[in-house]
Amino acid sequence: MLREVLSAEKLLTPATRKLPHPHASGILPAMRTAPWISLAILLVASPCLAQQDPAHDHYLAGVTDYKAGRYADAIGEFQMADQLRPSPVLSFDIAQCYEKMADLQNARTAYQQYLVRAPNASDRAAVEATLASIDARLAEKGNDSVVLVPSTQLSQAQEKQPAYWLSGTLIGVGAAGVIVGVVLNVIATSNASSLTNGKVHRQTDAQSYYDSASSNWTGALIGYAVGGGLMAIGTGLLAYQLTQKPAPAATVTVP
Repeated sequence: MLREVLSAEKLLTPATRKLPHPHASGILPAMRTAPWISLAILLVASPCLAQQDPAHDHYLAGVTDYKAGRYADAIGEFQMADQLRPSPVLSFDIAQCYEKMADLQNARTAYQQYLVRAPNASDRAAVEATLASIDARLAEKGNDSVVLVPSTQLSQAQEKQPAYWLSGTLIGVGAAGVIVGVVLNVIATSNASSLTNGKVHRQTDAQSYYDSASSNWTGALIGYAVGGGLMAIGTGLLAYQLTQKPAPAATVTVP
């Protein structure tokens, strides 16, 4: 039986399975429209900041494939979930799929990976018994070359993880840039409003308000441009990574 992950937060933890396991020189009119620019950028950015959980989606798709007997497809979904959010439970579920496919070598490797990744697993004894049973079945098929693989080799055998941290960093930094732009725009608008509130200002005070509004408005534009650009790049990179199919799981055997 697969080990069921009931929520995205539990994807990292093995669980008991039920299922298959800125009035100055034209700058003020532009500032009055700036809040709408801020709103538009945040509306575009919000889907990036409130993404769904693709790791959990891949896991659920794998469970569906498993129940339908599409074990090879289930393996691919579990591997994608494991790339996005590594969990020993997924090694167990992949092993279950291989065992259903009668691919004992890969099942054995996946069970070993599970024990290496979860050395204190409560079901360790049961998994070791399953490994012993697989060894016996392999021996009956005349495969006498199976040996225990050191954990260091198992680690080296695991496929490379895509650099999801890079796309996440780009999106996060870009969002921070947009937020800084919004803050600077609010400050610039406040400074500009001080020039148009009907009060009479000394020339030095008026110049100070203007200079502050102008510099903050420039900073806001830079924040919008840089932040929006980084978010666009990060989102594009993440979308590309999520469309890539994982490489077949590595196996370790001794001739």
